[in-house]
Amino acid sequence: MKYNNIILAGGSGFLGKAIAAHFKDMAKEIIILSRRPAAAQANIKTQVWDARTEGDWTNALHGADLLVNLCGKNVNCRYTEKNKAGIFASRLEPTDLLNRVLSRMQNPPPIFINITSATIYRHAADRPQDEATGEIGDGFSVAVCKAWEKTFFMHPIHGVRKAALRMGIVLGRTDSAFPRLRNLVKCGLGGHQGNGRQMVSWIHEQDAAQIVEYVADHAEIDGVLNCTAPNPVDNKTLMQTIRKACGVAVGLRCPAWLLELGGGIYRHRNRTRIEKPMGCAGAITGDRLPVQISAAERGGGSMYGENLNHHHIMKKLIIALVAALAFAFALYFLFDLKSFSGLFAIMSVAFLLGVPFGIGLITIYLVPIDKIHSRTYCFFFAWVPILLFLALTLVLSVEGWACWLMILPVFLLLSSLGGLTARHFRLKKYQNGNTYVSVLLLLPLAMAPVEHMIGAIPGRYEAYTYIDIHAPDKATIWNNVTRVRAIDKKQDKAWLTRTLGFPRPIRAELNYCGVGGYRKAIFDKGLVFHEQVFHYEDERRMDFSIKAHPYEIPSTTMDEHVVIGGNYFDVLNGTYVLQPLGNHNYRLHLYSHFKLTTTFNFYASWWAGLIMKDIQNNILQVIKQRSEQP
Repeated sequence: MKYNNIILAGGSGFLGKAIAAHFKDMAKEIIILSRRPAAAQANIKTQVWDARTEGDWTNALHGADLLVNLCGKNVNCRYTEKNKAGIFASRLEPTDLLNRVLSRMQNPPPIFINITSATIYRHAADRPQDEATGEIGDGFSVAVCKAWEKTFFMHPIHGVRKAALRMGIVLGRTDSAFPRLRNLVKCGLGGHQGNGRQMVSWIHEQDAAQIVEYVADHAEIDGVLNCTAPNPVDNKTLMQTIRKACGVAVGLRCPAWLLELGGGIYRHRNRTRIEKPMGCAGAITGDRLPVQISAAERGGGSMYGENLNHHHIMKKLIIALVAALAFAFALYFLFDLKSFSGLFAIMSVAFLLGVPFGIGLITIYLVPIDKIHSRTYCFFFAWVPILLFLALTLVLSVEGWACWLMILPVFLLLSSLGGLTARHFRLKKYQNGNTYVSVLLLLPLAMAPVEHMIGAIPGRYEAYTYIDIHAPDKATIWNNVTRVRAIDKKQDKAWLTRTLGFPRPIRAELNYCGVGGYRKAIFDKGLVFHEQVFHYEDERRMDFSIKAHPYEIPSTTMDEHVVIGGNYFDVLNGTYVLQPLGNHNYRLHLYSHFKLTTTFNFYASWWAGLIMKDIQNNILQVIKQRSEQP
């Protein structure tokens, strides 16, 4: 074996595992100091420590050949005061503790390597930063690195050589930045960030591990060392390379304003480093990533000129409407594809909010420039493609009137917001306006998988109605409750369900007045509710379950998105309660409970409640009329 024992303090993370894997065939034993116990894997073992106090773990350091300190809280967090304190403490305390323990040992490891960060350099867009001429910056991240290295080098230890490795961004398949960038690429969001010219100093995980080995083997190397690939790469080239490796031709760019928003939250900065030879020994650098190292003018065109004639205006308006409709139908059929039902669905927030917003955005972004100065015009003209989309889907029978009536208010409002957003982009003449629009148009595709992972949470709701009846006795009313004879069209007072085209009630007669009684509540167009009594108090209360079988309902009866007993909406049970008020006056209560399974129950429940109350009020009106007849 090349090495006896190797100690990796805080080595349970991404880079620690890579280093352990690199050395496992060269060392007799690799010991990882971690706060959490873990099962041994061949010669890789875990020793528990708290990174603050001495304990049994110190025995592992005696006679070890190499000590690598990788301790440090993950900086992928919001920089709150609590998190910032944790970032400092998680680096300084273990480093100081290891120094103190080594200083008292008779046989300490001959080499102590501290994995630090290259973010110690200033934010330099003008030139790379190396160990010899690099300029130390300022700010929180720099302060962490400076304090970390100061603690590491503060006390020289006899017989122990120290090296601080200022790592660039470590790229590997399993964790850190690369899997996140790869996921963006696979989702179609793998374009460059901002202008794409910012430089990225990176290093492959295997190269990082080899550098640790190289430094350990060369006694002449100590002090501070940059650890990156030989040359930084610009963000545009980096993303192009990852797209090529993943077989993805194009990727949507992330605009600068979105990066600035994220930077304002997380306060990350970009620094460019370059690897220089490590003294006389030279540098071990790697280049395992296969790197392959104009905005349009708007003025003067017919689209933006001040003297557009009527023909050109109409042409541009038609182009805008056709583009908006093409977007609408493309996303409609994509979200409706059964093969994508695991990711995309018409009945989703991503579709119901993202599609109308995109329709309005495209429309106003493409209309002639002289049309958008009016905010009112942008607000209402965005409705035109929505109404055209409505008409075409009805004519082509791809969507039902009931669904449209319920979602139309949302579609109109969101299309107006999209139109006003496009107006803002154009009037402000953003340099990257096309990029912003592209990002917003693709948001539904990005939102849908996230929404699918969250999933729909079924909700139970109650619809309550009542009516006062003047009748000779309870028996008269109760007989009309348990046996609703055929209802004439003239008696149908339900305005909402009639407008939506829902089936109207015809009859519902109970075969037996008691628990176990059954009746079919028959509606026209083939809709049938199967009702089973599970609680009965004669002339006072009746509770019954309600079941509708979707396979019994003709496909032309109801839209698939609102079919009762389907994937999204179901009626569970109902209750009649007859309450005497005195003087031959009675109050008949009717409750029903229904279930919704969507990701927008907050909106769907309002409509479902209106529909159920409309049906119930219609039934109560019929019972009242028949009970009060002489």
